Amino acid sequence: MPFPPPVLAAKTPDELATLAALDRFKRAMGFRREMQQALKPLSISFAEWRLLEASSRLIQQTAEPVSHLEVARELDVGEGCVSRLMWRLAGRGLVDHDLDGRGLQYRVLMTNESEGLVAEGYVLAAAAGSPRR
Repeated sequence: MPFPPPVLAAKTPDELATLAALDRFKRAMGFRREMQQALKPLSISFAEWRLLEASSRLIQQTAEPVSHLEVARELDVGEGCVSRLMWRLAGRGLVDHDLDGRGLQYRVLMTNESEGLVAEGYVLAAAAGSPRR
């Protein structure tokens, strides 16, 4: 004798909210994977591009170089992670550093090459974020 079909209980508001959040997370992870792949020809990782993009945007907003801490806060990541990646980018000539007026923290200066990578990344991001056909 077959088992009766399970009775499907209505989802609670908390379950619905959680499922919606999990769906947003899944789409965000898919976007990240697509961007990581799309950025390969530019020889830059998604994490590196995000640092450049955030730095560029913050510099445009303030008309001043920005600190590693400001970039970390903008991206909601640890300052140590930002610093490691920024120094790697500096080694590749994609950013320069100078000290603030008090000599307490490094500030990021964008190069022409990094500004070009940010612009190219925007084009790739728009394509990666587009709805599927």
